[in-house]
Amino acid sequence: MILEHLAADITLETLIIKVKGLEIDIPEESDYDPAIWPEMKSKRFISTYEKIKGREGLWQLSFNNGILYLIQFNIEFGSKSENAYNSCIDICRSIIKINNSIRGMKDLLNGSESKSYLELKSEVLSEKGIPDGYNMQFAHYSWQSGVKSAYLSAGITWPDSMTVEYREEPL
Repeated sequence: MILEHLAADITLETLIIKVKGLEIDIPEESDYDPAIWPEMKSKRFISTYEKIKGREGLWQLSFNNGILYLIQFNIEFGSKSENAYNSCIDICRSIIKINNSIRGMKDLLNGSESKSYLELKSEVLSEKGIPDGYNMQFAHYSWQSGVKSAYLSAGITWPDSMTVEYREEPL
């Protein structure tokens, strides 16, 4: 998982050396309003897909002056089955483990909540009349320090898609 390479102090140069094949997107002045261009010209972006549990997950990494400042990860399972639930929970566990060990966030976990598949099934999966597009979380974790916050969630986008999302950004 690319997250394993994202130590708290990772730079763009170091990441490119560690993970081969990443492409850097450099902002172009013509794409931005002149008022925000001075802020944007020092930013670099990486978007990359990673196959996890048989699905393509999208990582979006943003760097400012070569320092990582934003991480976004999304993966979707086109099912609300127990297998999709287990895949989502496994991904959450992997991210938690990496954050706690490699990324030094162990003591920063400030909230966690999750439901078992049986709890989810009895509460939600048997419901009728839930509007399409409605999102219900079955796992949520958050971290916070004096300089950054992060959240990890797994949920159902009704009627038939389970997703995992991770986001980390400066305060």
